[in-house]
Amino acid sequence: MGLAFFAHPYFDDYDVANNATAMGPFASQWHWYQTWSGRIVTIFLDTMLNPLFWGKLGESGSHVLAGLRAILLLVMLAQIVALQQFFRVLLRLLTPVSGADRDRRQLEWLLALLLTALGLNAMPEPFSFLYWYSATFVYQLAWVFTLGFTTAALRASELPPGPQRRRWAGGPGSAWGWPLAAASPLCCCAR
Repeated sequence: MGLAFFAHPYFDDYDVANNATAMGPFASQWHWYQTWSGRIVTIFLDTMLNPLFWGKLGESGSHVLAGLRAILLLVMLAQIVALQQFFRVLLRLLTPVSGADRDRRQLEWLLALLLTALGLNAMPEPFSFLYWYSATFVYQLAWVFTLGFTTAALRASELPPGPQRRRWAGGPGSAWGWPLAAASPLCCCAR
């Protein structure tokens, strides 16, 4: 995570900001949809949260870089928390309830951090996954949404039928499911 403090805009970050500046943020959405990608949610977030678009293009002032780095850190933290929540539900399903709730919480965090470290170690080149701003929305955010959707589905499956189960199945399921569907690279083929 410390390396995020050294991240700089790269590749598509400038292209997205340049088009949004030249065409306007909403016209550029239509342009990207027609000419490049059908990933509507990721392109929208990439444009609207792009610090290069809101700062002066070409400006590498500290506030532009701070915004870019803050977003990268937030998405990284969201990934670790999503993993922890996934392991929380998974461990609850696999192990009986015991008095060692504190130990289970430590195990959830340990598994989340361990899986993150193993995943980073297995990548041939983690830069484009973690520190490339545009790719963060395409890959990491889709991973966070997938974990959230899976966690909500597992949580709903463990509850008895009733209103609480419907809330877990419907509320978070739809809240996590629609961005996943829109962020999915398969949406490119569905135009």
